[in-house]
Amino acid sequence: MPKGKGYRQIQEELRERLRKGEWQEGERLPSYRKLASEYECSVNTVEKALRALEEEGLLLRGDRRRTVVRGNGPEARKSGLIGAFVLAIDNPIWGSVLRGIEDRLHRDGFSMISVSHEQRADKLRTALMNLLDANIDGVLLSPIEHGKEERRIFYETMDFLRHHHIRVVFIDRFRHDLDIPYVTTDNISASYRLTKLLIENGHRQIGFVR
Repeated sequence: MPKGKGYRQIQEELRERLRKGEWQEGERLPSYRKLASEYECSVNTVEKALRALEEEGLLLRGDRRRTVVRGNGPEARKSGLIGAFVLAIDNPIWGSVLRGIEDRLHRDGFSMISVSHEQRADKLRTALMNLLDANIDGVLLSPIEHGKEERRIFYETMDFLRHHHIRVVFIDRFRHDLDIPYVTTDNISASYRLTKLLIENGHRQIGFVR
């Protein structure tokens, strides 16, 4: 290949290779370094081309310079594996939640792998991409709420899961702007019952800390 290709040329050639099916939905592309060697250009030029293709919705790039192909067709998933992504596995509350989830999944013949995302969208996305090879059947997920950039990555990740027809259920909290089923605590009812109990036991100065 001639030297000196710009990222636009590389973007067009990669787009054509994707169109022809050289890489399938969910498949990883070669490493940045390998593509740079193939196109006889810098790694930064390859990264710029891949970023442009990601903006077109053709790719999803993760950490450690890993890139996978987005897809639109349904996939038959029969792994029996569910991914559970929570705030912190070492938190006793989340530990109890995960044990309950795992017991219920086990009764239906599923197994579970659990990951702490710690409100970091990049960590969540990387973990999900690592699980693509396991052909997971679905995802249980505590949504990420904090930080503009974190929310942007989180929404891109939800879009990626939808494109791959991976079912998602939110746990503990939900997003009003995403049509995703959720399981959460009835905080209003719980707060009312707790306050009522305190009043019945003679307490009058009651504070609320969230």
